[in-house]
Amino acid sequence: FDRSAGLGVDKGTVVLFLAWSALGMLGIIPHMANWAHGGGLFFGVVWGYFSSPDAFDRLMRR
Repeated sequence: FDRSAGLGVDKGTVVLFLAWSALGMLGIIPHMANWAHGGGLFFGVVWGYFSSPDAFDRLMRR
């Protein structure tokens, strides 16, 4: 990951995502597809991890 590239997620976006997810999981916001959004988050993190330039190096160091 090259921090100088300016790629990343703003802290405010993370806070908003976590708060919105918590409201959905607690049932305060009804009819939200929690499992679909959780699955999208999980696979997005996995995809981002393995599509990073040094993913192969991280796997080989183990």
